[in-house]
Amino acid sequence: MVTVDDVRQFARTLPRSSERLIRDRVKFRVGKIVYVAFSRLPSRRAVQSTNPLSPTSNPSP
Repeated sequence: MVTVDDVRQFARTLPRSSERLIRDRVKFRVGKIVYVAFSRLPSRRAVQSTNPLSPTSNPSP
């Protein structure tokens, strides 16, 4: 299983990638595009990932 620390370590290697805490979610983004978000709430342990090239993707609010 991939952890937030694994994603954080990988994200640091990506150019222009940044990490933000927004509305109790750890979000990783490039510019304004969020490419993965982790919920910090115990009852909502989930990973959201978006693909901006996919016609069915729904970006996180």
